[in-house]
Amino acid sequence: MVDPAGRQFTFEGHRRPAAPGETVLDALARDDGLPAFQRSPRYHRPRGPMCGLGHCTGCLVRVNGRPNVRACRYEPEDGDVVSTRNAWPSRRVDLLAAFDLLFPSGIDTLRGFRRPAWARGLYQAVVRRLAGFDAPPSPETADRPTPPPTVRTADVVVVGAGRAGRAAAEQLVAG
Repeated sequence: MVDPAGRQFTFEGHRRPAAPGETVLDALARDDGLPAFQRSPRYHRPRGPMCGLGHCTGCLVRVNGRPNVRACRYEPEDGDVVSTRNAWPSRRVDLLAAFDLLFPSGIDTLRGFRRPAWARGLYQAVVRRLAGFDAPPSPETADRPTPPPTVRTADVVVVGAGRAGRAAAEQLVAG
């Protein structure tokens, strides 16, 4: 249950609640299931988080103009604006996914865009746009320092919910 007095952030133009200690991914998964935050760089197929631990690039979003923030690690502040990346015009409807239909066996960017020679610069610009993960930081956020990571401590951590993990947790609760 989300505290009504909790934090609110904006995702794709909609206000979303976030409980204390909840990440952007947690808040969005609670309402919509596991979202696809981005499109693959080459074919623009939907891509979502893989690990939920901050080790993959499947949950990278833009927060307040700062690119490549991991949604599975970032706890939103009240008023944050979170947006997806590498999809145009939106993550649900991506017109660049037409490349998947036009080139079903893939785009050979190494040998395929060479002729005519006068158009090589245009080819390179298009390929860079398609393969790019995100635009650079917006000017107002470029100089702002990155907030320090949240450090959490616990006296005991039970890893796993198998027989041994449940027995250890029950023993700790019993005292």
